Amino acid sequence: MVTEGHAALLAQSLCSLLGVPETGTVAYLRCLSSEIVDELAAEPAFDVHGLAVYTVVDREDATARLITADRAVELREDKGQPLVLLIDPRRAGAGLDGIYNAGREVAEQELFGKANELARKQLGHGRIGFARDAVRVARRLGRRALITPWQEFDFLIAASASAEVMGGAVTRLGLWPIAIEGRPKKGDIDLSAAMVNRLLFNPDATASPAARIAALMLDEPTSEQRSGLLHRG
Repeated sequence: MVTEGHAALLAQSLCSLLGVPETGTVAYLRCLSSEIVDELAAEPAFDVHGLAVYTVVDREDATARLITADRAVELREDKGQPLVLLIDPRRAGAGLDGIYNAGREVAEQELFGKANELARKQLGHGRIGFARDAVRVARRLGRRALITPWQEFDFLIAASASAEVMGGAVTRLGLWPIAIEGRPKKGDIDLSAAMVNRLLFNPDATASPAARIAALMLDEPTSEQRSGLLHRG
């Protein structure tokens, strides 16, 4: 899930948000899932310049940058090298009130506001607008509006590879994959959303999964494709 690209941009975002660190300061995050926290801790590219990075969970492992809540409190009280703590509230347990009160929390909206800004800059000319439109349209799928900050960030990281890859990356937003040749087009996103709405959010509750797939008018789908769509529908 977490690649070098994810880790590097998140680290860069924290550097930008936190500025020049001062001795004894503590910044912390508690907005990331357990899986993302673990993978970030293990990714060398997650290097926040000038700050020691630790993940606060329920065990210690120096090679993986994992520490317990008690150890995190000790590090804060030592007032030594400035810290960034990735806190997993599910596993860290109690005893972190001192850090919460004295530290600088980087909230989800703040973190991904900066991370997504940096990720868009990697897209190149002609693709930034397409990416914004893809996120906006995805938020309207089935009137759900459930695109998470991480989901958008994950899409932008994947889309940065090329315009062709971006067409497949839209699936991370819940959209139908798009075959892009040359410059991406806004109309392709609308068609992608229409395909998903037909398959998953068809207002006709009486329509069978097979009927919804037939309504997609796919060009000679294979038996494997039909089987996968039937299972998803």
